Amino acid sequence: MKTKGGFLLRRAEESAYEKRFTSLARRVEACLIITIVAGWVLLIVSQALLTYDPVRYWLVDTVRMEGVASP
Repeated sequence: MKTKGGFLLRRAEESAYEKRFTSLARRVEACLIITIVAGWVLLIVSQALLTYDPVRYWLVDTVRMEGVASP
């Protein structure tokens, strides 16, 4: 970058590499955001399901082995 009067000047156009990189970075960022949101949703849903005795009995081996669901 060149300076003019102490201010940095930005190039008018991005190179092909920069365009491809920013496109890839946007896609990766979108995938990461979707993965994080999906993980939180699955965590909340699974914890909510474990509050119901029939579901907890089916999902948790310890409850089945003890024979009595915890309150």
